Amino acid sequence: MAYSRFFIVMMIATIVASLLFYGLSYAIPMLVFSDLFWWSVALFIVLSFIIFIASKWQIRRGTKGAFVSVVLFNVILKLILCFGLVYAYVQDNNPLSKWFIVPFLISYVVFTIAETYALTRVSAE
Repeated sequence: MAYSRFFIVMMIATIVASLLFYGLSYAIPMLVFSDLFWWSVALFIVLSFIIFIASKWQIRRGTKGAFVSVVLFNVILKLILCFGLVYAYVQDNNPLSKWFIVPFLISYVVFTIAETYALTRVSAE
């Protein structure tokens, strides 16, 4: 997958996540948590780009077994960074509603799907 294609996938993921967030905000009171949504979008774009580059590098080196290591590292890193982001948000903002997690989950699911698509394409190279 070319870099331009990857950036298109990330743009589409951002648009889909934004539409879901703002669309669901009519039913769920979560616009007040838009800062968490945009911080999580930024986190997932940066993390996806780093993993995309690392995966392409491993594939070019011809070490397909190392590609699995990159994916495993991604899962662990994403888990740690996600917990850190949500923890920092809770400590800084002390949200009164439990709906604060929904914007984060929207971005998490959408970007995980986009990242999986991109990594599947990279592994097919």
